[in-house]
Amino acid sequence: MKKRKLFYTVFISSILTLVFSVQAFATTTTSNHTALTQQTIDNTLEKAKSTTSSSETLKKLNEALANKKVVNDPKVSATKSLTSQTSSLTAISGGTYPTRKGVILVTDDKYSGIIPLGHGAIVYSASEVVEALNTGVVIGKNNWNTTRNSCAAGTVTSTTVDQDAAAAEWCKSKVGTPYNYDYYNMSTRSKFYCSQLVWASFKDNYGIDLNTDSYDISTFGYTIASAIHPTELLTNDKVVVTYRNNWDVN
Repeated sequence: MKKRKLFYTVFISSILTLVFSVQAFATTTTSNHTALTQQTIDNTLEKAKSTTSSSETLKKLNEALANKKVVNDPKVSATKSLTSQTSSLTAISGGTYPTRKGVILVTDDKYSGIIPLGHGAIVYSASEVVEALNTGVVIGKNNWNTTRNSCAAGTVTSTTVDQDAAAAEWCKSKVGTPYNYDYYNMSTRSKFYCSQLVWASFKDNYGIDLNTDSYDISTFGYTIASAIHPTELLTNDKVVVTYRNNWDVN
C-alpha cells in the first residue's frame, strides 16, 4: 500500500512538473514570437505605406469602376425614364445623377493635401452631401455633376431606402469631427477621411464592409492594416453603380 501511494505521489509530481515546464516554455516562446511579429509588422507597414499610392493600383481601381455596368437605382420605386430627365446619350451611358439620401458619391479628381487621388461623400439631400475635407466632416453641396470633372454614384444592394437615409444621418452626426490623416487607422471614430466616413456608416450600422484589398497591407497571409480609397466604395461587389460621368482610366 505504501509503495502504491509513493508511486502515485511521484507520478502526479512528475505530471505537474511537466505541465509547468510546458507552460513556461510556451510563455517564453510566445513572448519571443510576439516581439518578432511586431517587428515584422512595423517593417512591412513602413515599406508598404511608401508604395500604396502607386499609379498601377489607382489605374486598376479606375478600370474596375469604368467597366462596371450603370443601372437604374433599384430603390427608386417610381423610376422615371432616364430619357425624360437627361439627353438620350447621357441616359444610355451615364445614368441619372443622384439626389436620394444615402447614395454614395465618388470623384477621381485630384485633391491636393487630402487624398492623393479622388474624393468620396454620401448624399444627404437633393442639394447637400456629407463629406470629410481637410477641415473635417462638413455639409457640402450636392452638385458634383457640374463642379467635378468626373463623378460616379452607387447604392448598396442589401440595404433599404430607410437604411441608406440612416447611414447618411449617421454621417451628418459626425459633422465637426476633425480630418483623419492616418489613412491606415480606419478603426478610429474620433476623426475621419472621406471614404472612411462613408465606409464606417455602413460597417458600423449594418455590418456591411465596402472595403476591398486594393490598399490593404498583408504579411505572411495576414492583413495587418487596411485603408479604403474612395473608388473602392463603388468597385466592391456590394454596390451597384447608378451614375457615371467622364470616368477616365488614369
